[in-house]
Amino acid sequence: YFFMICFSNRTIVQNPDDGTDLLFFPFMRKKIILVKGSGIDTDFFKPADIDRSVIRSQYGINTQDIVFICVTRLLWEQGIAELCEAFLKITAYETRVKLFIVGSPDIKNPRHVTPGYIKEFESNMQISFLGERNDIKELLFAADVFVYPSYYREGIPRSVLEALAMRLPVITTEMPGCNLTVENGNNGYLIQPRSVEAIIQAVNHMLTETATYAQMGARSREFAETVFSEKRVYTQILALYN
Repeated sequence: YFFMICFSNRTIVQNPDDGTDLLFFPFMRKKIILVKGSGIDTDFFKPADIDRSVIRSQYGINTQDIVFICVTRLLWEQGIAELCEAFLKITAYETRVKLFIVGSPDIKNPRHVTPGYIKEFESNMQISFLGERNDIKELLFAADVFVYPSYYREGIPRSVLEALAMRLPVITTEMPGCNLTVENGNNGYLIQPRSVEAIIQAVNHMLTETATYAQMGARSREFAETVFSEKRVYTQILALYN
């Protein structure tokens, strides 16, 4: 990174933590530019004008169900084990809750979630691994809350941006990038990474605030439109070339 920044005119980072970490010397300060995220198409990722109950019925979601969804590459660093452990405890006393985990294992990565682990949940009626899907927008539309307990260092997770655009409250970690997507208590909750108990507490908060989902979701959508939309992000990037 040091040599790349030295020989570049500009280096774009997606969150301020990355910018701080890359400031090896003061002269690099002017070369490092913050552009939040890679841009999300808010015209494509937006709640549909059709009855949401129709979509939910297509996925076998009952009226009383509260659906939490996670869309991610299946790596252990994405908090998959902690997420499942937390929801095993939650669903033991809360039968309304369902968890959908969408994505496939990154087999080339040695830290991928193993097929054997996924198979353990085949008979679980409340925790479902759905695999790789091409209907992400519809699944997000059918869900109630997006949960992303990652402790994997990245820019800003694209799946979280898609959830924001789809008006979902978000539970995610206080990791660089993730922490830019949530105003704690406003459009969701920021939690400690690697903590089963933190996930449980945040989910329980959500279960007591079902009446505010629409309000939280509206704030998420506002974030997507005013901060993370591709129109805004692309404009910022193009301006660097002028």
